[in-house]
Amino acid sequence: IRNEIDSLLTHLHHISEITSMHKPINGTKVLKVKLKLSQAIDEALAICNIDIKNNNIKLTKKIKEDITLVSDKHKLIQIIINLVKNAVESLAICTELTEKEIIISTHSDDEFVTLSVKDNGSGIDSDTLKQLFKFGFTTKKDGHGFGLHGSALTAKELNAKLTADSRGPMNDAEFILKIHASTPVGAT
Repeated sequence: IRNEIDSLLTHLHHISEITSMHKPINGTKVLKVKLKLSQAIDEALAICNIDIKNNNIKLTKKIKEDITLVSDKHKLIQIIINLVKNAVESLAICTELTEKEIIISTHSDDEFVTLSVKDNGSGIDSDTLKQLFKFGFTTKKDGHGFGLHGSALTAKELNAKLTADSRGPMNDAEFILKIHASTPVGAT
């Protein structure tokens, strides 16, 4: 039964990837609703939880529970899932690490709501950083170069910007989503 479940999860993952890569291309509409950022993060993490546990990754959440914004919940969750999955995959190949960690943090001010997904995995060199969001660019053996490109396009649809930062190979990598606050941000 375990093999069948693993096979099912692999196929569902594949279907999810195909669906995700086509969403930004087919021009789906943005359906904005008022939402709590912490709830969107929790929903994304529920989807990624198996991969996080299977790779013995410590998950640290530095999330302000009171951040609200108006955005497309499903597109926001899609971006978060992609960023967390990339962090998991980066950590999975770092066999020399004794403690693998993903840190998800949030911040808000009058102008922006900021979400950060940071890992202590393989890091990113400066040349790769410049190309990360280009269509078709990938560093993965079996990658297609759609995930981060699609996430960057989706971020634009949400009046947001997705960026990446790293101190180089074998250092932390951080992906930052800055969303323009279109409604008052803070306590609900």
